Amino acid sequence: MAGEQNGVNEIDGIKVRKTSKRDSDYQNRIVTAANRLFKEQGVENVSMHQIAKAAQVGQATLYRRYSNKGEICMAILSSNTQDFLRDLDSFRLSRGLQVTSLTLLSEVIDRIADYLDDQATMLVIIKNEYNRSSELQLLQFNHPVFLYLQDIISQLYSKAIEEGEMDHLNVTLTTHTLVAALSPDLFLYQQKTLGFSKEDIVAGIKRIYIEALRK
Repeated sequence: MAGEQNGVNEIDGIKVRKTSKRDSDYQNRIVTAANRLFKEQGVENVSMHQIAKAAQVGQATLYRRYSNKGEICMAILSSNTQDFLRDLDSFRLSRGLQVTSLTLLSEVIDRIADYLDDQATMLVIIKNEYNRSSELQLLQFNHPVFLYLQDIISQLYSKAIEEGEMDHLNVTLTTHTLVAALSPDLFLYQQKTLGFSKEDIVAGIKRIYIEALRK
């Protein structure tokens, strides 16, 4: 439900401050500069001071619009995530007519892993920044993206059971553990600390959550 108070729009309980043309220009400059720096130096190596300097704005101007690096990352990821979810929807609706449910789940996992491989560092920074606030807990299991993935995966498991591809199991529990295995934190830890490639991680997930369950 939408509402407006003191220059702030509220949509479904989320407050979004209205922006003027000047604000929009500043935001575009900040986001563009940050995105360039992130690609050149890595997200974790870029400071807010560097972003302000590259965007040619003052520190006060930057912090009035983005209170931390997580908010800038979220602005960059917003359109990317929408595109990813839209493409994933289109893919599964068309591909689902051609393959079995477990095969489709395998291909959906491939696409989620590709997205994580591209965006995991920014996703974790967003989570770390917002977890300092009691008001916003991003990328937890009640986050809309996680809920969306849970819905897709649980539907595919349920259909696979109905079609006789796998035996009955606790779909809710299995779905949640699979989504947890696809968390950005774990994905980065397995890559950067344990030294596994994206292909290693995906193959391991599929062995446990697809091949071991297949009849």
